[in-house]
Amino acid sequence: KALIYYKKSLDILIKERSNKYKIENEFSYYSEIGTYNFLLAENLLKIGGAFHNLGEKDSSSLYYKKVIDLNSLNDNKVLTIKAKAYSNLSGIYMQDSLFDLAKEFAKKAIDIHKKDNDKLNLTASYGNLANVYLVEEKYDKAKEFYQKAINLIKDSENENTIRFKEDLYFNYAYALYKLKDYE
Repeated sequence: KALIYYKKSLDILIKERSNKYKIENEFSYYSEIGTYNFLLAENLLKIGGAFHNLGEKDSSSLYYKKVIDLNSLNDNKVLTIKAKAYSNLSGIYMQDSLFDLAKEFAKKAIDIHKKDNDKLNLTASYGNLANVYLVEEKYDKAKEFYQKAINLIKDSENENTIRFKEDLYFNYAYALYKLKDYE
């Protein structure tokens, strides 16, 4: 049902945009485009996420790629959404054993989150990259990125970060075990 409503929302957004071509001045033009691109990116990401939750990787990848292809006009809000699409694609590529692509997309997400100083999403992206290295049995690299992720949120007691820490520490412990680093 969510997918049906996300697609309706996308249709309404696109129709509304085509009806708003009467723009008074250049400032309102760029302001309107920025808002439209943000709403479009957000909508496409949600549709991709709905397909992802349904296990339809091809469809979710298609929508995530549409987000990435949007012209962001250096809009930080759109870039943040793009970073989430990169992270999600990284996870899909990891599941498909396309490890080079998974790492490439995780690194793109990391670059964006570093620029906008988004610690929670940066933590998640470091965790994604570490997970790829873990699956590849590159335990030293996995350890390195788990440490970076954990260090970003180690002092946080926020409910969201506690869940991240739990997963990060579990995987970090496994990497250490595989490295025979028992201390």
